Amino acid sequence: MPRALFFSGRIAGWGTTSGTRFVVGRWDESPFGAFADVMVEHPDGERVLLAPTDEVAELVASTYSFDRVETVPVRVDDAPGRTDSPVPVGGSGGAARSDPAPLSDVPRTGPAASGGVHRPATGRPSRTPPPWLVVAGPLEARLVVGPRTGLGRALRAVPERLASSRRFTAVTDPVARALLDGVRTRGSAGAGRVEHYGATDVHALRDAATSWDGVDLGGLAPVDPPVRFGFGSTPRRPAVTDVVTTIVLPAHDADA
Repeated sequence: MPRALFFSGRIAGWGTTSGTRFVVGRWDESPFGAFADVMVEHPDGERVLLAPTDEVAELVASTYSFDRVETVPVRVDDAPGRTDSPVPVGGSGGAARSDPAPLSDVPRTGPAASGGVHRPATGRPSRTPPPWLVVAGPLEARLVVGPRTGLGRALRAVPERLASSRRFTAVTDPVARALLDGVRTRGSAGAGRVEHYGATDVHALRDAATSWDGVDLGGLAPVDPPVRFGFGSTPRRPAVTDVVTTIVLPAHDADA
């Protein structure tokens, strides 16, 4: 196994008015190929990982902390249609919505196989990226991605190779901790590993429709309190962050 594992993609983090918080990783490039995974923290504090394969589940669960791990098909696609309002969520709980059609019945673009990740036609997101459709075990969500944030514009001014480098995270980590509650760009992960987050762009999440086991979890809300999967949280303000994540393994893992 190589000493450093690289993951390039986007991370969506959001909360719901019912108190459940989510972090979805949509990875275009990784040691496992393209995949997506979901980290969930329920209002009672239970932390759940939804992973598409046992191999991904093993790595993620040994790097972060969870109370429960489930291997289920995880799919993230670009959803067609309007970018300014979410698809209604059906289910027995939450507020009534005008169209109770479940998200799984909504047409979507992207690969047909479960666990697929749709790759956009261009390498960098457009000014207003298309909505995300997330289907993973009990989770169904449609995320409306908004415009680039001020932080995103600042990150775009930094050369991507520099912004995603491990050395640069030493510079950005104290800044992130001072400006973004709970956010870290480097730190100690599980099993003696060191993790680096090199962010290259940020878009706000404008709206979200989220259900769990068919129950509507309510509207979009801040990620508050911060999630407790690892050494840092996702930003409090719901957002999609372009990121290169590097996991540096200890020598005994790399030699295994």
